[in-house]
Parts: sequence; structure tokens; C-alpha cells
Amino acid sequence: DFRGDEDIGAVEATVGKYQWGEMGKDYDARITVMDCESEAKAEAAVANYKAQPDFEKPPFVGVDRFSTAVVNGHQVTEIRDKVGKELKYLYIWNDGNRVVLVEGNGDRADSLELASATGL
Repeated sequence: DFRGDEDIGAVEATVGKYQWGEMGKDYDARITVMDCESEAKAEAAVANYKAQPDFEKPPFVGVDRFSTAVVNGHQVTEIRDKVGKELKYLYIWNDGNRVVLVEGNGDRADSLELASATGL
């Protein structure tokens, strides 16, 4: 959720869902691209997303919740989320007034490849 303590103003968002295989069983991913009123509002949206209560604790003992990665020349935040007994890799960053959230799967390389495919 991008709402939180920091004001993000009005936004225009597009969500793409990608499904490979049988619906609900096999790999699926989502990409959210959100245009904010300013770069400061985009940074606020990223901060709000990372500050969700669900992200306060590590997904598993000994696994950091947050890390960094490089996507298309941008340093981005990698979020490790617990889905059942597995990790799911998410990537979030802003490029000017645009926020990009890539919700990948349990394969880090595939998730990074999807993030790179945004071209952003």
C-alpha cells in the first residue's frame, strides 16, 4: 500500500498482471507504475510502501527484509516477502515522479529480469 504517513498527492496508476501456466497455481507477477505529482511525492510513496507494518519483521529468521539491487542503471530496493514457505522478490524505485513496483516470484533472477523488462 502506498498510503501512509507521508502525503503522496493525486496519482495515476497502471497495474499489469502476468500469468504463466494455470491461474492461481503457477508463476504470476505484477508490475505497478504510478505517476505522482512530483519527485518528492514519488519518494513519499516509496517510503510509505516500505514502511508497511507487514515489513517490520524479517520474512524468515536470518533473512533480511530489505536489500538493494540495480535495475536499468537505478539502485532499487529489493524486498523479500514471505509467501507460504517461500520468499517472493519485490523491487521498488522511483524515476523522477514515477514509482515502479515489481512483484516477482520466488526466483530472484526471473524477478530481476521482469523488473529490467520495464525499461524504467
